[in-house]
Amino acid sequence: MIKAIVNRYSEVKRKRLMYDPFYWRYILNLLPSLKFSINKPNLDDKQAAILAKLNEDGIAIFPFDELFGENTLYEELKAFYTLYQNEHANEIEAQKRNRDSNKSYLHTIREKYKVLDIDNPLLKVVLNNKLAGIVDSYLGLQSHFRYCDIWQTFVAEGAPVRSQNWHRDPEDLRLVKVFIYLSDVDETAGPFFYAKGSHTKGRNFKDPAWYKEEGRNANRSSDEDVEKIIAKKDWLTATGKEGTVILADTRGLHKGGFATHKERIMYNAMFVSPSSYFKPTFTIDAKCRPNELQRRALGIK
Repeated sequence: MIKAIVNRYSEVKRKRLMYDPFYWRYILNLLPSLKFSINKPNLDDKQAAILAKLNEDGIAIFPFDELFGENTLYEELKAFYTLYQNEHANEIEAQKRNRDSNKSYLHTIREKYKVLDIDNPLLKVVLNNKLAGIVDSYLGLQSHFRYCDIWQTFVAEGAPVRSQNWHRDPEDLRLVKVFIYLSDVDETAGPFFYAKGSHTKGRNFKDPAWYKEEGRNANRSSDEDVEKIIAKKDWLTATGKEGTVILADTRGLHKGGFATHKERIMYNAMFVSPSSYFKPTFTIDAKCRPNELQRRALGIK
């Protein structure tokens, strides 16, 4: 009986309560919200400008060095994936030829990096204090980092599928995803699209007509349906040179990765509230000794 009640609550929480702003803030995330209020980060002018765009539009775009300083870390991240590409060239080419996988247009590395050292560039990017200051300030709480990956998007075969169509990410009421282009991305390389102001804080927070993706319980929308509620002038096409950083609340309407002529290589990571149902996709190497801020960001007690 008790187990049934707990399971029912978990189901209702995941489907409804976590999307109620009051319940999300004052029930699910009261303690991390209070901790943030007591110890708010001091943002510099660049951080404040990025936060302002994120609050207003749900998305902010800027060059890597604007937030992270010198591009040493970016070069480290890019070198990490270049080495990976060289070591897994046959596997990547085989996937390009065989498009039967779950996301046939996309090669990811996440499954090969289940245990991470905090000095791995995949983690060093998101454990940056300036980035964390912006994310926490946007969410209004002490956030948790739950996911990181690098995607190599292949040239499309056929029509857009899955997340190449408009959707909202379900992991939390509010969340911040970090995207870093590791290759030049023009309109033919599957850029990230975002409907400005469609996040829960935004002026365009409304839902288009949805359809269920075949074989999955996921809502998707067509360009025509989104245009009925949000004018195209508010659609942002995030093209950019390698080293371009995108911060986006992907609870807002977005799509991406429909590459028509060129491949796209992109780092991505996700911050959510501590109450999010989305569990970490990795563990920290037992030999590591994270400092207090790193432990908090990683949700390590």
